[in-house]
Amino acid sequence: MDLDAFARMILRRGWLAVVLAATGAAVGLIAGQLQSALYEATTRIALSPARPADLGQNQAVREIMPSFIEDLKTRDMADAAALQLGEPYLAEHGLSAEDLHGMIRIGDDANVFEIHVKARHADPDIATQVSEKWAIAFVDRRTKANQQVDLRERIYSTLRDRTALAQAAPRRKLLVAAGLVLGGMLGTVAILVWEYLSRAVVLSAADAERVGGGVALGAVPARSGRRAFSLAAVIIDARRALRIGLGQLWPVGLLAAVGLGAGLALSAVQPTVWRARTKIAVEPALGTDWGRTQAIPEFMKNLAEDLRTWQMAEAINAELGLDLPPQRLLDKVTVAPKESVFEVHLDVLDADQATAMAISRAWAERFVERRNQANLDLDQQDRVLVRLRDRTLPDRYAPRTLASASAGMVIGALVGAVIVLLRALGSARWVNDPRSAGRAANAPLIGVIPHRRRGRRAARTGATA
Repeated sequence: MDLDAFARMILRRGWLAVVLAATGAAVGLIAGQLQSALYEATTRIALSPARPADLGQNQAVREIMPSFIEDLKTRDMADAAALQLGEPYLAEHGLSAEDLHGMIRIGDDANVFEIHVKARHADPDIATQVSEKWAIAFVDRRTKANQQVDLRERIYSTLRDRTALAQAAPRRKLLVAAGLVLGGMLGTVAILVWEYLSRAVVLSAADAERVGGGVALGAVPARSGRRAFSLAAVIIDARRALRIGLGQLWPVGLLAAVGLGAGLALSAVQPTVWRARTKIAVEPALGTDWGRTQAIPEFMKNLAEDLRTWQMAEAINAELGLDLPPQRLLDKVTVAPKESVFEVHLDVLDADQATAMAISRAWAERFVERRNQANLDLDQQDRVLVRLRDRTLPDRYAPRTLASASAGMVIGALVGAVIVLLRALGSARWVNDPRSAGRAANAPLIGVIPHRRRGRRAARTGATA
């Protein structure tokens, strides 16, 4: 790399990066000033095994923490927190259980067996109350669950400290720094593009020698009183490059537009399909036994197969009065184990939202009932407990307009790029312009013999005759 040329480029055009970086910092500062204040309250929940000196119990608590975190994220927990706050408080501040669920973020620190319940709101008092009551509701549930477990096998949960409050937004320093960095990066890219385009324009004897590969013997002086301005030449060359690019890359744009239209048309003709999901929590009866927590992910695969059986389909068909063949009902059901959070997702697809929700909920409830009956034949410590983690939630599964349009556009652009590449490879074998002649001969082009017009040639031939 020519360090002298690089240094000259920085000295000549470095002001552009400085200006764009300063502009980015100013935009970040303005954005920070326009943002309204947002506060985040954090309540820390400490988990501890009944026997803290037991290594196996400590390892088991770390393994079971993801399941507790999923419990904290549910809308059932939002209902419990709403009960903790009370109807008068919710009515006074215009809040609902769904609003509380949107405010909550759950974090954790597995190294210290700690779960963080974070609530964000413009009012610091509301954020503090929601975070604290949400954590209290979870601790109450865990306390009730411990009453069904032997004293030596319990996992205790307590509030580690009072709820901490901090301002989450606006983060003016972060916005200014981000604007500064992004502006500087954009300026650097602009400098490189400017330098690349200027290299394509012959503005001096050195440029002529570089392009022609020879020695410049002389130069036509510029008109006195006016100094050549390189930016104008760069703009002219940029327009020329744009024109050439549009002439060569039009298949990419055309086929990308065709693919986009095809994706939108496909989404428009697709029927609406709803997906209803019910989450089933799977946990060992002794959550403090590390070996049992390690066995649950393996056993979850067996449970997933138990969920997708003809017997289950026939039972749900009779319970809901669907009058569907078992195989057709099974085709609507998808079971996906989530080993990392001790959870099984039971998804049902149907054109009717209410039907999908009814099938998913009844299917999960019937499965939980059967597993609880099977647990009666097992010793307490050897049981695998299953329960519904949250209410059944629906979402639109199809059509996915954005995904279809994006996929169509990308596929169309790729096909167009292949066509452009094939055209370039085909045209590289032919000499059809001065540039291709110089490239084929591997020598500088000195001149071009103009092509004689067909009319003149015929006239001269006639005159000679």
